[in-house]
Amino acid sequence: MNCAICSCSPVTRCDEFWFNDGNLVLQVQHTQYKVHRSLMSNRSDFFRDMLTLPCTTEGTEAAPLFLPDVGERHFTVFLKFLYSQWGDDLKFTTDNWMYVVRVAHRFQFTSALRVAMGKCDDEEPDTKLYWAEQLGLAEWEVPARRAAVLAFDLNLAELSTDLPAYMAIWIKIYRAREAVAHARLANLRRCVKVRDARNQVTCQHLIAALGVTLPRTSRQYLKATFDAAIAEGSSCKECMTFKTLTQESLLSWLPKEEDEFRIIDESWCPPSRADKSRKLDSLC
Repeated sequence: MNCAICSCSPVTRCDEFWFNDGNLVLQVQHTQYKVHRSLMSNRSDFFRDMLTLPCTTEGTEAAPLFLPDVGERHFTVFLKFLYSQWGDDLKFTTDNWMYVVRVAHRFQFTSALRVAMGKCDDEEPDTKLYWAEQLGLAEWEVPARRAAVLAFDLNLAELSTDLPAYMAIWIKIYRAREAVAHARLANLRRCVKVRDARNQVTCQHLIAALGVTLPRTSRQYLKATFDAAIAEGSSCKECMTFKTLTQESLLSWLPKEEDEFRIIDESWCPPSRADKSRKLDSLC
């Protein structure tokens, strides 16, 4: 692709990645890089396929190969990684590693993508989910979706971005959280009925504390949230026996985790009208 079509802005060279012995000139936005053809083609399926085409005439100083859909800063950070020992000596921030993920995915640097994704393990689930959906990263999408929903840790009003795609993800997260909360309350009612049937009557104070705690609390914080709820509310002699409930005991009042995963996935990707119609037809 001829770089002349991109803009009339002046083009500059990236001194850090303009190698005198380089034999492939790339242009990203208004910055040019002179890199090594062998490195790019050995690490990337995209470049390997492109650079083996007999009709390839771009990639020289006279006719740089223009790379679309990537920013100068992102590509420069990516080259820092590519020309290092796979990032071992780099002091990258999480944002830097996300740049590597984006460029590696866009241009099919498979090994680089795997390394960079591993470096982003501590990234917030909603951020990973956003990029999973934007880039089509199946390895991140389902785990990040489930983690974001079950975290119950952020209000929509607290978001620092107004990107429509990011906001759309949080609408899905809240919809899935409501589905999980509904299932947890239903499970609480079933547990109470079972206890009543066994003559293990559950006092209303405990039910109230569980009703406040269970629906929208991360499993990680169940114990602390329950203790606060039982301490703040009314109590009776029977309540005292429940103040020593363990984390494991509280988890037994919740649906199984795999059931919550199923609820999240079904809420995230509700069946289409056509799917519902086919299901009804199969029942007829």
